[in-house]
Amino acid sequence: MRGLIWLIALSALAVAVTLVARENAGYALFVVGNYRVELSLNLLVVLLVASFVGLYLLTRLVFNAFTLPRRVREYRLRRRRQKGHHLMLAALAAFFRGEYGRAEKAALKAMTLGEAPVLASVVAAHSAHRLRLRDRRDAHLSQVEAASIDERLLRDLARAEFLLAEGDTAGALELLGELRTAARRPPAGLLQLELKAHQRARRWDQVLALLREAEKRDVLDPAQADELRRLAHTENLKARSDDLAALKSYWDSLNARDQEHPLVAAAAARAFLQLKECRAAHAIIERSLSREWTPALLELYAECPEEDTARQLQQAERWLMEHPDDASLLLALGKLCAHAGLWGKAQSYLEASLSLEPSHAAYLALAEIQERLEQSEAARVAYRRSLELALARLAAPAQRTL
Repeated sequence: MRGLIWLIALSALAVAVTLVARENAGYALFVVGNYRVELSLNLLVVLLVASFVGLYLLTRLVFNAFTLPRRVREYRLRRRRQKGHHLMLAALAAFFRGEYGRAEKAALKAMTLGEAPVLASVVAAHSAHRLRLRDRRDAHLSQVEAASIDERLLRDLARAEFLLAEGDTAGALELLGELRTAARRPPAGLLQLELKAHQRARRWDQVLALLREAEKRDVLDPAQADELRRLAHTENLKARSDDLAALKSYWDSLNARDQEHPLVAAAAARAFLQLKECRAAHAIIERSLSREWTPALLELYAECPEEDTARQLQQAERWLMEHPDDASLLLALGKLCAHAGLWGKAQSYLEASLSLEPSHAAYLALAEIQERLEQSEAARVAYRRSLELALARLAAPAQRTL
């Protein structure tokens, strides 16, 4: 449509010029000394236009001749960049497809062409790392100097990740500390590597501090953050199991949601039991079970019974009304009754537990009671069954390992 409009406009202009030239009878007279040149005005206009066009074309020709080398260089540089860009994209695509050999080669070619050299060296290093070529990996990272903070972060985060993969946690932590100091705002990748490194170094207080920072910035999935935080609390409680004051202080610093979680409650209960603080351990277990029924906690509830087990028995029997078919609860009741000297009742609870779920602990507790009741043959059978179940339990992890 645009071409048609231009054609009509040029045709109209040609017609207009023709009509004006036909009616124009003017002329131009040039006098130079004794010479006189007379031209029609129409011819003069044509000559002027032709001269202008010729001069313009000659100027363009001279200009293009002088700028040709520069334009050739720019063209070659543009082609080089395009090739490097395509190679970088090919390297990334091959890396994410798992073709690490091809990714390494493409990244190295892109680096030689000057396309994002730091990024290319990191992709080549990651590819060599996946191929377990350590020397080549380190050589790729050392080929290019990082010119900016962002490029240094990119390169050194890869180095820290490789150090962690090799088990050099101390080296990784040192490098990550330098990056945190240099970075204005630590990126998400740095936070995640720091969490991983401090977790391996079992520095659980630092893990908790980093988790608070990561949660504020929405770096981790909430479920993943909760799981890691509870792991840190569990390990910190274990570490304080020989200092009652430190244990109580740490336990009181936790929020109610973490205190009631089964894993955290179990770790706290074990720590208090180790310090012979049975009442505190029982209170922790009762509070956690009131929020979420976890049979594993019942095994701890029967350990280190209070001097007067009547309160514990009453609590356990109230639970039994709500969970009549819980083998762990019946086992705990059997142990509590045995501690209180209620041998017949203890035997009944233990036999009920075994009818629901045979276990090494229940058979062992039953054998001890049967010995007290002078049921020697039955006790011997229970001891044998307890040993068989214990050996089977020990053999199961070995078979899974094989």
